[in-house]
Amino acid sequence: MATSIRVKLCILIMVAAAVAGTGNGELCKFRFYVHTPRKWGAGTDGTVTFGAYDKNGAGWTHSYSGKGETFDQGNDVTITVADKECMDPCRLTLSIDAVGTAGSAWYTDKITVDVSSIGIGEFLGIPIIRDYQHFYVRDWVYDGKPAIERRNGACA
Repeated sequence: MATSIRVKLCILIMVAAAVAGTGNGELCKFRFYVHTPRKWGAGTDGTVTFGAYDKNGAGWTHSYSGKGETFDQGNDVTITVADKECMDPCRLTLSIDAVGTAGSAWYTDKITVDVSSIGIGEFLGIPIIRDYQHFYVRDWVYDGKPAIERRNGACA
């Protein structure tokens, strides 16, 4: 009897995962793995705004405070943005608002973004990774200047 229940539960999970992965409006979790190198002056306490966009230009922005040691030089940080509509990001924008904080500029080497479906896999503790993109920034982001933009090959 217990085996029959397990089989039915497995089938239910597979059907739920298949249904969750179809249609528009599916929600995903985006993780930004951000590396600030050990470069003089690279860190900031300012608010960094990340923009993520797909090849059609659809996307969103998310701001994250750099107070404390978040974007200090030599730090790696993971920023999680949940409950955004799923997409495969191929364009990244970065800007900074450093008014009243230490560090009016910020330097980053690279940002990796992974996108995972929110659904039964997340509930079971097994995130379903949909997409994984690397953006090599290797540049300064300045307060009061236009956002910098990086694209990868998926945007072609």
